[in-house]
Amino acid sequence: MSAYEIFEKHVARAHTLMNVSARVSYDMMCCAARDGADEIAAEQAELEGLVFDELHCDEYISALCELREDPSGLDQYQKRLVEVCYRQYENEKNIPRDFAVAAAEARQSAYDVWLRAKEASDFSIFAPALKKVVEITRAEIDFRDKKYKTYYDACLADYEFGSSVEKHDAFFEELKKVFPLIASKAASSKKPDPVVRVTIPEHIQKDMAYELLALEGLRSSSLSFNLTEHPFTDFYCAGDVRVTSHIYPEEPMSNVYSVLHEGGHALFMMYMPEVLHKNHLASEPSAAMHETISRFYENVIGRSRAF
Repeated sequence: MSAYEIFEKHVARAHTLMNVSARVSYDMMCCAARDGADEIAAEQAELEGLVFDELHCDEYISALCELREDPSGLDQYQKRLVEVCYRQYENEKNIPRDFAVAAAEARQSAYDVWLRAKEASDFSIFAPALKKVVEITRAEIDFRDKKYKTYYDACLADYEFGSSVEKHDAFFEELKKVFPLIASKAASSKKPDPVVRVTIPEHIQKDMAYELLALEGLRSSSLSFNLTEHPFTDFYCAGDVRVTSHIYPEEPMSNVYSVLHEGGHALFMMYMPEVLHKNHLASEPSAAMHETISRFYENVIGRSRAF
């Protein structure tokens, strides 16, 4: 086998395991019984260990480093995959397996704690779990050879490569220039139309959600819709895209905007070029670009007078 074939074999296995893990996480957030939360967290940790083994074995690392040193013969997608995987390797190469497994379990367990805290409107319930996740995240960053000005700089770079506190501070300084305009609009005697206030039962709002997603151009055969505490969208391949929302019967517009927003993410995922799926790059496009689509459908269209 060539170096790329060896490298791609491990990447494919890792992505399969991550898809399984993501589906387990989806179940926990949408339909799993609450009493099984601890077991689900343990399963997630086990899967994390298997992913770790694929992306930290000597065979994989040797092939990855060889390809990064000499990418000749690779096409643009293969080169991009090597680049993405090497960046991940640099971030994670010093993390012990036991730590990675424990971190995965702690993060998954924190979700159920957050739910209980939210239901009780009591942050003190969630505070210890949140503190633990923050400590884990800082420790993961401390393991890296590359050092950042702040932990937040590292988190920004992970979420949106090339980002930094300095860049975002400069952007927000520019944004402050519109504050006088916002203040003048707030002081104006002309006010926007009131928010729709009408109670619509959950089952009707779910039907509305399917109609909105179809209106956005999503294929029903590749789409599922479910309810959760905090809306999100996930995908595992072009034929399995999952949109979620949270329904408040007395505030139907909340669901409308949520569905339009998450449907925008789903469009990005469902119509990703097949070549990106084949090369394990479908999850790599910019998070910022994802938000341009979701916010466009939610705000530019969804909040327009015409809509």
